[in-house]
Amino acid sequence: MTGMEPLLIASMAMSAMGSIAAGNAARKAGNFNAAVGRENARAATAEGIENAERQRRIGARRQGGLRNEQVSLDVLTDQAAEEKLAELTILYGSRRKALALMQGASISMAAGKTGQRAGYMSAAGSLLKGASKLTPTPYNTPTPYNTPTPATIAGI
Repeated sequence: MTGMEPLLIASMAMSAMGSIAAGNAARKAGNFNAAVGRENARAATAEGIENAERQRRIGARRQGGLRNEQVSLDVLTDQAAEEKLAELTILYGSRRKALALMQGASISMAAGKTGQRAGYMSAAGSLLKGASKLTPTPYNTPTPYNTPTPATIAGI
C-alpha cells in the first residue's frame, strides 16, 4: 500500500459519477428532442389539415364561379378532380412531414438511451480500471527485485 489509495478511490468514484451524469444528461436530451419532434409532427398534421381545408374552400369558390359562367359539365368535373387532387396532395405532404418528424423523435429517443447506456458502461470501466490498480498483482506488488532503492531513485 502506498497511501495513495484514498485518492485513487476518490478519483475513480468521481470519474464514474461523471460518466453516469453524462449518460443521464444524454437520456434527458434525447427525451426532450423526441418530445419536440412529436409536437412538431402534431403541428405539421394540423397545419396540413388546415391547408387542405383552405384548398377545399378555394376549390368550392372556383366551382361556384364556373357554374355561374355556364361552362360545360366536363370542365366542371375536371376542375373538381383537380381541386380534390390539390387537397389530397397537401394532406399527403403534411403526413409525410409528420412521419419524418416522428421518425426523428424515435431516433432521438434511441440516441438518448444509447448515450445513457454508454455513460453506465464508461462508469463501470472507470471502476474496474481503478479496482485493477488497487488489486495487488505480480506486476504491481513490490518485491526485492522491483522495489526502488535510494540508488535507483537518484539515478546512480
